[in-house]
Amino acid sequence: MLPLRILVLHGGTGWKEIKERAVFEIERCAEEGFGFDSALDAVVEAVRCMEDSGAFNAGKGAVYDLLGNRSLDAGVSFKGKIGAVANVSATRNAILLARYVMDLPPHMISGPQADEIARLLGLPPLPPLDEEKRKKYEEDIRKVLGYIPKELSLDLLSFFKGKEEGSGTVGAVALIDGELAAATSTGGIRLKMPGRVGDSPIYGAGFYSDEVIACSATGIGAKIVKFMPCLKLAEAVRKGRGLKEAGREIVKASKDMLGPSMGLIAVSSKGEVFWGTNYRKMLVSMKVE
Repeated sequence: MLPLRILVLHGGTGWKEIKERAVFEIERCAEEGFGFDSALDAVVEAVRCMEDSGAFNAGKGAVYDLLGNRSLDAGVSFKGKIGAVANVSATRNAILLARYVMDLPPHMISGPQADEIARLLGLPPLPPLDEEKRKKYEEDIRKVLGYIPKELSLDLLSFFKGKEEGSGTVGAVALIDGELAAATSTGGIRLKMPGRVGDSPIYGAGFYSDEVIACSATGIGAKIVKFMPCLKLAEAVRKGRGLKEAGREIVKASKDMLGPSMGLIAVSSKGEVFWGTNYRKMLVSMKVE
């Protein structure tokens, strides 16, 4: 007999060492998300919980960009509908905003307009960087540039040598009573270019669900968008491949093509579950009933 309820969470890949607090929070958020009766509510609430925990690179815990600010990306999908937001900088929970956007005519929005919708909806604001993170930003940017920039300039861009790497993106996939849903949220890459958009709000790359699978990816955004792992996985399963076999092959193919780059979690309509990574360590939690 197939399980009726499955919820799988990830706390990102690319971790050099997984922090004990992150393990505690992902387990707590898995319990919280599993208390909901629909796949959509389960993934949204699990991701919102991780955003609010401050233990991951999402929501309150998001990393800072080149100018010491934060911008958030998120995507959610359920029963043929998608909602996605990018470059959200004044909203605490990008995933809640993406969930609301799912029901609006434009289902992908970005920047100040996205934040304005969040304000109209009464969603809580993103708090300012705490003192510890502000000091860490100043240390990091001085190592790269030798000074703290106040605004973007061509000279600044020519000196910027940041690498696209990081960890702590969050995501969730669920199968509940035969329905599949997926959600992903991130703060992007530490010291990223302001305005950068990664894979998390891109359907088929950072998040995906249909009648066959639900998938959430994490890793180096530009490489994930180039590879579109969730879309590839859905196509393979639709052709009759097993989720685990297809998942392993896609994770390997991504590494062969692009180098260490990504991890993903997925669940199929048959109740199969897969997670795997080719990029350092990945944090995963699962609940089944």
